[in-house]
Amino acid sequence: MAGLPTNIFAAEKKSVLVFTKSSGFEHDVVKRVDGKPSIVEQAITSLGSKHGFDVTATKDGRVFDSRDFRNYAAVLFFTTGDLTTVGTDKEPSNVGARQAGRC
Repeated sequence: MAGLPTNIFAAEKKSVLVFTKSSGFEHDVVKRVDGKPSIVEQAITSLGSKHGFDVTATKDGRVFDSRDFRNYAAVLFFTTGDLTTVGTDKEPSNVGARQAGRC
């Protein structure tokens, strides 16, 4: 297709939000140790690198009220307990999203 930009058919890179809030027991697979990403964060990030999508990982429930939330193509939840309270992981709840009816 002469004359067309080479990226005209390229799709925008997708992004996935990995939400691992623990308001109950915090499983080892989602536990961050020494500031390093958890096992699940590492696994999904590796898949993203292999298959061409970005990954953002958080335990902070305020992400659901952020302006950027709508930019994610998918959300992976690995959570325990009542997500409307500050949890054993000491991260903020997602009360705002719940009150807005998005949870």
